[in-house]
Amino acid sequence: MALRLSIVVIGFDMKRELPRTVVSLLPPYQQGVHHDEVEIIVVDNGSAEPVCRDWFPEEAAIRVERVKGGVSALGGSYISGVLKVPSETAFCVMKTALFHEINGYDERFVQLGGGLASFDFFRRALEAAGEGFVMLVGEGTFHQLHYGATTQAGGIGRRYDGEASLGDVYTREYEEIVGRPFAFATQVPLLFGRVTHPEVPRLFLRAADHQ
Repeated sequence: MALRLSIVVIGFDMKRELPRTVVSLLPPYQQGVHHDEVEIIVVDNGSAEPVCRDWFPEEAAIRVERVKGGVSALGGSYISGVLKVPSETAFCVMKTALFHEINGYDERFVQLGGGLASFDFFRRALEAAGEGFVMLVGEGTFHQLHYGATTQAGGIGRRYDGEASLGDVYTREYEEIVGRPFAFATQVPLLFGRVTHPEVPRLFLRAADHQ
């Protein structure tokens, strides 16, 4: 069968969680798809114990890649509600052609946890997608385990490089690489999905207050 979907999974020191995550993305957990139609690219984000291919099912199309600088993802993206465009995402889907068109992740980001690499990637992806930006309602992603570069005490406001805060270090690197000050994406998404949780209306109301 022809390959239909490529899934990138990023892990850091997750020997227990990573194999479970990968298995959940394959048949029989995922229905209506065959092993030959899905490939999973596991990115080892500099783990102390390198990720090994033999951690995963033999019948699946899985390959392991390793990065030195790291890839980051920050929490709190939906603090202004679900109608607010998130600053970044831990999960996105796009055609391979679009990924190559925007040159994927920029490996020049080398600050702690990858700096603003995820923010930069997400912004470029939205700019390229234009009106084709669809955001799922009623779905969510989470970090099973991460380095905590921005979520430990003090967050991005903590001192990191002499007198500079971690946030200052991140934005300085961003400006040096991209050539302009950092700014959040502003594209308006097309919302798709169904919501059933009783807390969801509160999130929509909060989002409306911020428009």
